Amino acid sequence: MQKNISTTNAMMRIACGLVGLLWSINYLNRRRVNRMCFLFITVMSVMKIAEGITRFCPCKALYNKIRSSISKDMILNFSTSSSHE
Repeated sequence: MQKNISTTNAMMRIACGLVGLLWSINYLNRRRVNRMCFLFITVMSVMKIAEGITRFCPCKALYNKIRSSISKDMILNFSTSSSHE
């Protein structure tokens, strides 16, 4: 697993994740309405904290992989189409 986010980005993810976690836990303890929404926010906040600690974002890794494969396909298609002319 290779690090794919910067230190500043990791610190922001940890800070925002902690804020979201504390906010959602506060609302889960106080209110009894629509608990699934607050549970979803709790899970997403914990995920952001984990991404900040490990400095690895799976969504960014998937995006970079798709982007590189598309650019390789475009280069390959361009080179084959220009040789037919």
